Amino acid sequence: MHVRIWKESDAELRQHCGNRPARPPCESANGSEMNKQHAHQMLDQLDPGQFDAVSRLLEVLTDPVTTIRDAPLDDEPLNEDEERAVAASKEWFQHNDGIPFEEVVASLGFTMEQVREHK
Repeated sequence: MHVRIWKESDAELRQHCGNRPARPPCESANGSEMNKQHAHQMLDQLDPGQFDAVSRLLEVLTDPVTTIRDAPLDDEPLNEDEERAVAASKEWFQHNDGIPFEEVVASLGFTMEQVREHK
């Protein structure tokens, strides 16, 4: 079975990924309840390099679209089996259209409603 992959827009990715739910408060290392004020106090204590790292982490945690879009390309070389599979796929697409996602979902025994509602 062959499925064509395409780049989705940020809006489409957000629709699929959804917004992550807010997490309940947790305890900090000193046992006090973690809140925004405490988090701001800790951020103020970071040096610039640490602050940059935490800022990037927060971006990743709060925006899955940016994470996907900005992820580095896979630069690991393909092995011979993978190269053959890529060549066979490209050849197949020279003579065939892609299979609609809905058909792939149905062939696996699912409905689009099940896919959309999956958490």
